[in-house]
Amino acid sequence: MDVSSMTQSAVDIARVLSRFAGVPVWVAAGECDIVDSPYGEERQLVARAVPGRRAEFFSGRYYARQLLRQLGRADTVILRGEKGDPLWPEGILGSISHDLGQIVVAVMEEVSYSGLGIDLVVDPARIEPSLQALIATPADLEILGRHCPGYASLALAFSFKEAVVKAISPLIDCYLDFMDIELGWDNGQIFAYIAQFKCYFRCDFVALTQGLLTFALMDKR
Repeated sequence: MDVSSMTQSAVDIARVLSRFAGVPVWVAAGECDIVDSPYGEERQLVARAVPGRRAEFFSGRYYARQLLRQLGRADTVILRGEKGDPLWPEGILGSISHDLGQIVVAVMEEVSYSGLGIDLVVDPARIEPSLQALIATPADLEILGRHCPGYASLALAFSFKEAVVKAISPLIDCYLDFMDIELGWDNGQIFAYIAQFKCYFRCDFVALTQGLLTFALMDKR
């Protein structure tokens, strides 16, 4: 699905992701151009960061609060977990992804799923073949090449696994290596599997005019 702008992307992504999840998902997208936060706790978290990183952080929280208002939630500080994951209000799943000055945020109510992860790749060509050994097995790439023809398999593998990491990170007490995540295909759908936790993730992606966005959903455990 091709879209002409990040603003329009948010509408299209929300539609696709809601249909995929079977429940409403709210999405916002735009540029990383927010340079401050109304919350001192958030400012403190990135006080030593470079300006670009602060803009990414503040923009993610800005768009997240916009979406939470649509769910009837009051504005609130969104802090950061030990592994860098946003700490969402109780009953909410969410994910933030940014790349090359663009940002996408998705939130949903925690009803049918334990985890939600999204990942934006604006320029798939930046995922260089020399990185394959750190990202994907030949089996991963063969599956994506066969079932997602016309798209860069290594960039898709990278992005799918990044989305999976975001979905499960709030629930585990360790860091994951991409090679711990196995990609597969079943019943017309991409999935990811992490053997050490014996958990599966339903995965899909949206092709954008500027790159692609992947998403991963983890069923209730």
